[in-house]
Parts: sequence; structure tokens; C-alpha cells
Amino acid sequence: MITRQPETRKSVTQRSVYMTNGLGMLLENWREKFSPDSYNKAVIHIAKQLDYVQGEMAKIPPGKDRAKWAHDFVQSVINEYKEENSEAFATVSCKAACSGCCHQQVEISPDEAALLAHLVKGGVKIDMEKLERQANLKHDALSWWRQPQEEKACLFLGADNNCRVYHHRPFSCRKYFVASPPEDCSRVSELGSIEVGVFTVPDAEILSTAFIDFARGEANIPEALWRILK
Repeated sequence: MITRQPETRKSVTQRSVYMTNGLGMLLENWREKFSPDSYNKAVIHIAKQLDYVQGEMAKIPPGKDRAKWAHDFVQSVINEYKEENSEAFATVSCKAACSGCCHQQVEISPDEAALLAHLVKGGVKIDMEKLERQANLKHDALSWWRQPQEEKACLFLGADNNCRVYHHRPFSCRKYFVASPPEDCSRVSELGSIEVGVFTVPDAEILSTAFIDFARGEANIPEALWRILK
């Protein structure tokens, strides 16, 4: 767990926080299971974590370098969780090249968009016509799921079904783990006919919330990239 104290600044407990769906579900679960006193202590602890991370983010100029710093931070937390909870993490079924989640609409922060655009400008090739088609769907989830599977594939998904920018993959990809069969991720439809069991790393959700709450302006990958590259 992140235990360092935040710098002196307005606490997130005094304002609304744009949190990830994962953290929202965790809080709902904790509210049901914990006593009111224990739940309040957990919320205060989370608020301190958010304040610390956002205080550190404020020291870094917005853009690709802040995204890299944030990715390294959250990855270190995930790696630590894996080591300390190896038995629980063994239930995760994700594996290289399963790529089911690489066909979803993935939300990224403005910093992450800047990083991915930098990689494209630096030589990572993507299909610009496909980028435009995907970007034009914006947040229309129904139209997204009705596309052919190939049209839904991430612009950075390689022919071998591995991520071509894996080291720089967004938070949403980095913290997403499932405990259900990986092939189910490719069969999810707009009808919700397939349920996917998500494995949550609590500190990763807290960190991701800190990042997206600080750098407001999320958009899905094609929409965010198109704004920069068009």
C-alpha cells in the first residue's frame, strides 16, 4: 500500500473525485462488508493516497513524461501486489496474445494520448484510415460492438495479437485482469451476453483514480489520437 503523507493542498475529501469504475465498485463492496467506522477509515486512507499522488503529479509538466512516470508508478504497485498476493493472483487467466480486451473502447488520459501520439510520430505505424473510422464512433458503444471483430481491434495490436506498445500501454490496459476464461473477453457483445470476471488490484484502482482525476479530459484511444494526429 502507498502510505506516504500528501503535501499540503486541498484534500480530495473536500471535493468530488472522478474515480474509476473499479474503485467505485470496491467502495460499494467495502461499505456493505465493513463497519461504518472501518469504512470511513478506509476512505480517509484512500483520500490521503490520492492527495499524495496528485501532489507528485503537480511537479511534472503535462504530457508524455508525466504519463511515463505514472505508468512506472502504477506498474510498481501492481508488481508488488503480485508478489504479496501470489496465490490470489494465480486465479488471473490473462495470457500473452489472448487479446480479447484489445477490442474494447479503452479510455485514456490526455497525458497518455500525448505519449501514444509521440510513439506514432516516432515511427510506430498505425492504420490512419482505421483510426479515423474508429474515432468517428466517439462514445457510441452500441455501434462499436456491432463492428466486425477486426474493425474493433486496437490500432496498436500486432499481427501476432501482442501489443506493439506494451511498455507504454495505458492504465486501463495495465490494470485490467480477468479471472474468467480469456476467450470470453472476445465474445462480449452489446447485449451483455457474456459475463467477464474482473480481478481488481485495489491500489492500482486508487492510483488510476488519482491520475484521471488530476488530468481530466478522458477519451477513448482513437478519439484522443485523432485529435492530435489528424
